[in-house]
Amino acid sequence: MDFLIDVNASRNLGNVLISQGHDVAFVTDIDPEISDENILQWVVREKRVIITTDKDFEQLIWQKIKNILVFYVERTYPVRKDLFYSTKF
Repeated sequence: MDFLIDVNASRNLGNVLISQGHDVAFVTDIDPEISDENILQWVVREKRVIITTDKDFEQLIWQKIKNILVFYVERTYPVRKDLFYSTKF
């Protein structure tokens, strides 16, 4: 599965997903100040799932694009690797 980790989500979570064999892109590696609308365009173009703590995406998605999967995560530190299944999604 391909994921996009938003600037406000844990990089550690992205690293855990990478260790499980997933393709993960980080918004902070491209442009930490990119707009939410540009992030949505990125996700659609690359068919990624957004991982974020930003609930503003919900409104944008309903207004613009309805076929995007977003995972909202609470900020918890550190990310515990034992919480993830050892099999791929």
